[in-house]
Parts: sequence; C-alpha cells; structure tokens
Amino acid sequence: MSITAVALPTPVQEGMIYQSLVANDPRLYNEQLTLILHGTLDSALFQQSVDLLVLNHSVLRSSYVHEGVTRSQAVILRERGIGVQWIDLTGLDAGEQETRLLSIRDELQCRPFDFVKEPLLRFTVCSVAPDESVVVLGFHHIILDGWSLSILLKELLDTYSRLARGEKQVTINDDFSIYLNRLQELPEAGARAFWQEHLSGLPVQGDLPVRSRAQVGDRRDIQEVAKSLTPELTRAIALFKQNHLLSR
Repeated sequence: MSITAVALPTPVQEGMIYQSLVANDPRLYNEQLTLILHGTLDSALFQQSVDLLVLNHSVLRSSYVHEGVTRSQAVILRERGIGVQWIDLTGLDAGEQETRLLSIRDELQCRPFDFVKEPLLRFTVCSVAPDESVVVLGFHHIILDGWSLSILLKELLDTYSRLARGEKQVTINDDFSIYLNRLQELPEAGARAFWQEHLSGLPVQGDLPVRSRAQVGDRRDIQEVAKSLTPELTRAIALFKQNHLLSR
C-alpha cells in the first residue's frame, strides 16, 4: 500500500468518524443513489471509467485512521481499486427483478464501511435487460456530498462516452491533502471572530416547533401525499435552484 499524503481530516469529517463509531449503525452516513442506464453497457469500459474517476480525485482514495492515534488522520493512497460488482437479473420477470433490486439496495445500505481497509465508494450494476442496467452507487458521506456527487457522476458518464468513442482521456489527479493542509493553516481565532460577528444578535438556541405526544396522537394516522407538478412549474423550480446554487 503506497501512501501519498497524511493530513488531519476536516472538522466535519472528524465529526462523522466519531458519530459513526459511537452510533454503531452501518446506515449512518451510508448514502445511496440508484441510476437507470439505457443502452448496452460495456462492463470493461465502465470499470475503466470508474478507475479513471478514482485516479482523478484523491478523496476517493482516502482512508481515515482513528485507532492508535491522538486524532484521526486522513490517509491518501496512491492507488485504490474499486471493483464494480455485476449482477445479472435478466432471467427474472419484472416483479422478481424489483424484489431482488430492493433486497440488493437494502443489503448494501446495511453493509458497514471500514474507514481503513476498504474503499468508501461502491458500484453495483444490475442488468435487467440487454439494453438496460440499474446502477446502485453507495458511498460514505465522509468523502462526498450532494454537490460533488453530481459533478462526479457527470464526469463518470462523460468519461464512459469518450472511451466508447475511442477518445483520449485527460487526467486531473487533484490532491485532497492540499485542501486539508490549507484548512489547518487558517487562523482559528480569525474564524471564530468572523462567525461571532456575523451571528451576533441571533438567539443562542433556536427552538423547533415540537408538539407533545398527546397533541400528535397516534402516529399511524400520518399519511404520505404525492402531488404532480406541471412541466412549467418543474422547469421554474429547476431554474430557481440553478440561479440560487441549491443542490436540493
């Protein structure tokens, strides 16, 4: 195992490590996204696309050591293989496929991540038809958030398309440790003064509107309501999100 850098994690990452260890719940910060891809998926090209993604972004090659140290350490590896798991469901009917897919997603959601011994990113590709695949992407929130996830997915699919066309790939190979070390160089006193100034005048504790159990009553009366939006309203919401840099 070749190491390129060791640095202190971000404060948010340190918090995630602590909460994950204390909660002892494999689902905590175990994020999951399901994609449906149409067209014949070349397994070799898809694996190569994943390899290039990991090569380009060192945070995907990061491990987090928390035992035998006074503070957790982020360790950036020179290489980290992320093997794509392939599952063939083409022999099942539609109902059986849906049941199997739910089972696969649940199993992955409950499979714990090891901060040190394994990648914190997983790809599982389920073939449901010769020209349709369901990709289950699992990752620990310590390496990705909503913003970076959308960027990486676009890069992954663009890379696959370029490989399929036989085009040359451009490697980025960013260095996550530079960002981590930069954070450590920032003066803590200055950051504290900045937030004290900008948060001055706000209430110390924000109370959430909470009703007592007697007021809520039987929670079984809670219902899920689905509403359909018009295409015009959907486009307006998407434009609003884009203009205001919202990820949700």
